[in-house]
Amino acid sequence: MNVTKQEILEADNREKFDKIKNNAWEQNAFENVEVVVGNPLSETKSECMLVIAEPGDPDMNRSIQKMFRDRYPEMTEMRNDFEIIENVVKTRNIENKDEVRETTRKIIKIKTIDTKDDLWDLLEKVREYTKEEKIENIVTHKIAEIEGEELRKMMQCIFMETQTKIKMYVPKSLQAETGKRQFKATNSYAIVVEKKGVDYNTLLKEVKATLAEKEDRKAIRTVRSTRDGKMLIITDKDQEKEQNIRKTIIENIEEANVRQITNINRNKKTLFIRNLDATTNKEEVKQAIRRELGDRGEVEMKVGEVRPTRNNTQTITITIDKDSAETLIRKEFVMIGIVKGKIEERMQMTRCYRCWGYGHAASECLEEIDRRNTCYKCGKEGHQAGQCNNEAKCPLCEKEGHTAGSSACKIFRIALKEAKRSAEAPQKLN
Repeated sequence: MNVTKQEILEADNREKFDKIKNNAWEQNAFENVEVVVGNPLSETKSECMLVIAEPGDPDMNRSIQKMFRDRYPEMTEMRNDFEIIENVVKTRNIENKDEVRETTRKIIKIKTIDTKDDLWDLLEKVREYTKEEKIENIVTHKIAEIEGEELRKMMQCIFMETQTKIKMYVPKSLQAETGKRQFKATNSYAIVVEKKGVDYNTLLKEVKATLAEKEDRKAIRTVRSTRDGKMLIITDKDQEKEQNIRKTIIENIEEANVRQITNINRNKKTLFIRNLDATTNKEEVKQAIRRELGDRGEVEMKVGEVRPTRNNTQTITITIDKDSAETLIRKEFVMIGIVKGKIEERMQMTRCYRCWGYGHAASECLEEIDRRNTCYKCGKEGHQAGQCNNEAKCPLCEKEGHTAGSSACKIFRIALKEAKRSAEAPQKLN
């Protein structure tokens, strides 16, 4: 049975919505939310854009969120769960210089911590804000954490009795009507096999000979090499057969390193590993982390470049799934070469995009200075960092040689220390 308009109207909280979201909805039920194929940044007429930063990518380094961040760099300074940019464009008539048209577009950024739990509350905040500001048109985008169809239904429930019309843009690979992918996701398992001192072709011959008479080999879809020369075996999503294949290879090929690739949790964390010696490289760091995680599998991680710090030591940044990150944080140290690298979680600090100060958002800013038109590199007005040829200078501490927000900045270090103290405070009270 299709969901009725009355049921949509009565779904005024997350619990009620969950009861109807999986039922069929008529297309005419979506009075407020339209799905459009394309890029939301191509929209020129909307007075408001809604950007949703997800738990797995709070800094907006991927997908459509990165495109928004590149278009509106101020977003990098927005650390709260609900903040707004007002983008004012002035158009002057060359023939009549007194004729100036001014257009204001609001960009709302909401940041979810746990998409399923807090997205509803944040969208309600958006509804109340747009109602108060008399905003009638919103452009937004699909997110990775929730199917496009579910997000559309959620928005329809929340904006049901408003005048607001929402265009939710989805990629070309999705159907405009539902926001679902036009193809089914591959259901499979993956096994990585490697053997020290043995090349890929030789190892492949050994694996083929080992599995030749085994019934479980029929679950294998494909065998290929990874970018770093390891063997990757893709199987049907049959847990028993996948386990039997791994077991057979381990028992019959001496010194073979065999492991299943686990699906990375979408919730990621960024960690710093400090106090590395001057010769440590990123590959050593990767190997040490995998060794420390043991049987967690071949986890996916993003490893930055090692950065020199004082006293001939180095620091490196890694981004990894939440579960693996928490395992490493509990260990506190990881042995890399001859030193114990100190593991620290990157602290999220509230920072104002208006004055660039810490500890408050732009909506709470009481500072007289407004740095929204200031170059992030040199601290001067009139140009952006991408066009800057000046030497770096931080306007916060007024020191040359680094930009605002750099670890070399005294103001940043004080704010970081305060953020750490605040994060540790609840633990000390228990």
